[in-house]
Amino acid sequence: MVLFCLFLHFWKTKQQQANCGLPFIINDLYVKHVCPGCTNAQAAQFSSNRNLPPLTSNTVFISSPSLNFRTDNNVCYGLPAPYLLGTYQCLMNNNGLFTCFYCGVCQPIWGASQFGNSHLYYGSTLATCTGINNPPPACILINEPESESIFESFEHCCLRKSVGVFEYSLVKPNGHTEGLNCLNSCVYEKMGHSGSRFCFSRGNQTVNCLDN
Repeated sequence: MVLFCLFLHFWKTKQQQANCGLPFIINDLYVKHVCPGCTNAQAAQFSSNRNLPPLTSNTVFISSPSLNFRTDNNVCYGLPAPYLLGTYQCLMNNNGLFTCFYCGVCQPIWGASQFGNSHLYYGSTLATCTGINNPPPACILINEPESESIFESFEHCCLRKSVGVFEYSLVKPNGHTEGLNCLNSCVYEKMGHSGSRFCFSRGNQTVNCLDN
């Protein structure tokens, strides 16, 4: 009985870790974020065609991710260099139109959401981008959705926090986050990714303040 329970736990764990690699999750990722050979304008139109308010940003890969990837704690990582993908970060302006910025070549990082579809960790994905000496601000300061279980006020920012499986350290408590739909002006650097910049909006990931 004990052996059976251990096997069942192991099987469930492996199933959870493999969720992000299921065919329908990969297909959903392609539908949302892959526009083969697209130009800047085509990536903007591709993002507009998603037509999913309140979508205000979209990450667009201009080549298809390899079906070879690694998984870690139900997060899927595309192949590293030399298999990185040309990537646009597209932001909606006040007129409801998308403008896209080329961020270089990046490693896609995604998972399976609680709703049974794909979720691209676009902040973490863009933190892997390379190939541009001075990337546009849209590619550096990223609004990454987090959980509604935590709310940092303008007066207080966690010095260190975890969002999902990633950790971040505070860079600036009064950053210029206007127009990014962030909860506040707290700007973070992803641990292990020097120079990356993130701010956060409401989402469905687990968040912990790690100050203590």
